[in-house]
Amino acid sequence: MIRISYILTLIGLFCLSLFSGAVLLIIGHIVLALNYSIMRPVIFALTGDIATKENLPYVSALVWMIQSVSIVAGLVLGKFLPVHTLFQVSFVMIAVCGVFVYLILRTPLEKIRAKIAAEVSH
Repeated sequence: MIRISYILTLIGLFCLSLFSGAVLLIIGHIVLALNYSIMRPVIFALTGDIATKENLPYVSALVWMIQSVSIVAGLVLGKFLPVHTLFQVSFVMIAVCGVFVYLILRTPLEKIRAKIAAEVSH
């Protein structure tokens, strides 16, 4: 499901970066809105899956903080970059994050949970 989310995000950003008329703009917004509505509950479930009972508040707060920082960063970059450049930067960032997530998802869930528990407990 997470891999599909990255693909949908890349498709939506690609459509938005190429828009010259209303069709690609609408398609890009629809694809991104569908992706957001599909992935919002999955993010909560994934946070619960990778956290232990003891570190769930910390991992959950970290996820929310990263989401908030990325929104603010996008808004700040929007002030300084042209729209098409901003979509291209977002496209590259999502592709790079997708590679990291792909590499992480190859690791068994129990190993990820143990690694997070060891990092948070220090």
